[in-house]
Amino acid sequence: FFPLALLATGACQAGPAAADGAPTADDAGQTTEDGGPTPESGGATTEGGEAPMTAGGASTTDDGASTTESAGSTESGGGPLGCDPAGEIPLPDTGNLYFVDAANGSDNNSGEEAEPLRTIQEGIDRAVAGDTIVLRGGTYAEGDVRFTDSGEPGKPITLRNYPGETPVIDNEYSGNTIVLSASDWSGGGTIGWITLDGLEVKNGNKNIEITNAHDIVITRCYVHGATGQGIHGNGTRVLIDGNVMADNGDFVGAQEHGLYATGTFFTVTNNLFYRNAFWGITVAGYTDKPYYAGPEYKGASDWLIVNNTFAFQHNRSGIVVYHGAVDILIQNNIFYNNATDYAHLCSGVTFFNAGEEGNQLINNLHFGSRPFIATEAGGMYYTETGTINDQDPLFVDPDGLDFHLQENSPAKDQGLATDAPATDYDGRPRPQGAGPDMGAFETCE
Repeated sequence: FFPLALLATGACQAGPAAADGAPTADDAGQTTEDGGPTPESGGATTEGGEAPMTAGGASTTDDGASTTESAGSTESGGGPLGCDPAGEIPLPDTGNLYFVDAANGSDNNSGEEAEPLRTIQEGIDRAVAGDTIVLRGGTYAEGDVRFTDSGEPGKPITLRNYPGETPVIDNEYSGNTIVLSASDWSGGGTIGWITLDGLEVKNGNKNIEITNAHDIVITRCYVHGATGQGIHGNGTRVLIDGNVMADNGDFVGAQEHGLYATGTFFTVTNNLFYRNAFWGITVAGYTDKPYYAGPEYKGASDWLIVNNTFAFQHNRSGIVVYHGAVDILIQNNIFYNNATDYAHLCSGVTFFNAGEEGNQLINNLHFGSRPFIATEAGGMYYTETGTINDQDPLFVDPDGLDFHLQENSPAKDQGLATDAPATDYDGRPRPQGAGPDMGAFETCE
């Protein structure tokens, strides 16, 4: 959806320092008093149960439709690799469509394509289960775009792009950009069955904030320039597939990551995490927040972090498994030159007070000046198999942010098929060869 050539222009730089009194850090990038990550809430989940899966292992929506078939860029710069990427996703033919056009709309209009609304919030306020809010291309200078009502099983409320156009939601550094939170969340209320698809979201404190959220899909989004986290919150049954999370963090505090989440049954596949201030992903097993809606919305367990690419995080490694997190599967990922600005203990995966069971690293590739794995404060509970260490993955152009693999990459065909998503970031079928490639991109045969 977003051409990698665009991402290489420097347009996705982290924004200026937050004005809300964020905790500060010295320029060595130190974190909180215990050395660990410290956001105020964790990630999103549902009311229980494992996320439905496609045959390839990627999570689906509640009606069984795969959410990975459409993931990723349609202009990826991958011409030399052969296969065409997936095309644009057509608009649905069920439910109401509310069109929004910041330049030409009015909130007094009907919301039909010929009479678009002006603001995203008006479209969300009108939508009910099964409806889609369709954003035309252009910039929407809106902050705190807020969902407070849920969809239904098989009938999500969807906020997405108009096919072939790029809507940019620019919060201009005023609070959070998109918020998914029931109106009574502090009393344990939940929100669910919401999809965010094909959006550029930037310049918030947190670009996407989810609270007690379940059955959430975030796909084909470019999430960048937050002063804090790209995606932050707590929940269950959350699919994060085919996104770019880049350049998040203003280097003032230590809570500045691509994804920072608490909860159960997260599926994180086919994403690119690069140039975030601290970790690409923090899996945070917090259990003590008073607003958590139930056991599935707290702690961290049953995560799949599969076929992602982590590159150039500034002050930390690609992933930290933190604060009692258990049953976290980290598989088929590429970790490339993370901890570029700070001599962190490692540049791949950090285990920091991790839980004592089920954490697995399977068939990952690591390349960088620091070790692949580090353990801190009793976080020595994991198993590791199939690692390719200290080998350059041979990206097409890493400095230009083109993370496709060259034909002779050591990551080619070296992933494990179990739990690998059925398509890659570009929407191409996986695998193309004897086995899945490591990282977000599958080399076409």
